[in-house]
Amino acid sequence: MWDEQNRQRFQDLRRRELAGALSAAEQAELAHMIEELEAMEAAYLTPAIARRRGETAQLQAEAEKLEGQK
Repeated sequence: MWDEQNRQRFQDLRRRELAGALSAAEQAELAHMIEELEAMEAAYLTPAIARRRGETAQLQAEAEKLEGQK
């Protein structure tokens, strides 16, 4: 997880980006930070997504079974 310093740096870069004031090095730094955030989010969400897919598959199977009983 990010510490306060990383969060603050990210927010500063985002503000500067919105103002159109990023240097090339800062743009690269921000892009790297965004990739890092996306990777952390993906790792965090993967178990929940897998669980939801399993639930969806189970519900679809039950729906097909009920449809076949008509």
